[in-house]
Amino acid sequence: MKKFGYTLLELIIVVVVIGILASIVVPSYWKVRESAWERSAAAKLKAIYSAEKAYRLDTSTYYPASGTITCLTAINSNLSLELVNDPNWNIYVSCVNSNGTCLEAQAVAERNLDGTPGRNLTISTNSVTVNCNDAVETDSYYGTSTTTDACRQTSY
Repeated sequence: MKKFGYTLLELIIVVVVIGILASIVVPSYWKVRESAWERSAAAKLKAIYSAEKAYRLDTSTYYPASGTITCLTAINSNLSLELVNDPNWNIYVSCVNSNGTCLEAQAVAERNLDGTPGRNLTISTNSVTVNCNDAVETDSYYGTSTTTDACRQTSY
């Protein structure tokens, strides 16, 4: 009488092959996902850049007049935008050069990954290029600095 089924060795081989394939696919999936988040944040910054230019044509100053605005609802209403809140990025707008009126504004998308420092994307009203900066962590015990994650592109 012949029995039907798989031997233990066949099952182990299948599990090992699946594990090897998963170890190849999962890291590339995370890189593609992170890249998509970066491109989304860069697109939002470019939208803010365009809205800042239009705001300046109307009011002769950039938004905000001074300080930093971290509320996306306020940014949307003042710059006539419809940006959606992204839990992966903190987006804020600040005036970096003021002489009674805001002469230069800067929009920043700051990567927020469980409260740890991460990548920052910035765009200034003086430059249309979105710049990517990595956060640098310093180990207080050893006194060494490490970059948390390398920027894939320096401009978008």
